Amino acid sequence: MKPDYEVKVIPKYNLNQEDLNFIKNKINEFANEFDMYLHNDNITYSKKEPYKKYEDIPAGTKFYFKLKKFEKYLLLLEYFSYAEGDINGRVIRRSN
Repeated sequence: MKPDYEVKVIPKYNLNQEDLNFIKNKINEFANEFDMYLHNDNITYSKKEPYKKYEDIPAGTKFYFKLKKFEKYLLLLEYFSYAEGDINGRVIRRSN
């Protein structure tokens, strides 16, 4: 099943080892808490299957907002809500 909601996360490259370990641990902690998995691109997280259509949106949203508190450690933190046409707070409307 194609995810309805994804979160992209990249830690800052210039973090010292202590801060890098800290943010990686936070990312892993929240990923486990919300049953998220890391895609092969090593930056994209989405909910582990199985789930019903749209059930991944709440978990992805909570994962994103938990990480938002630690944004100073992150180079990239974006969400993609494909079901709602919302890309990081910018609503994308499709014209038919």
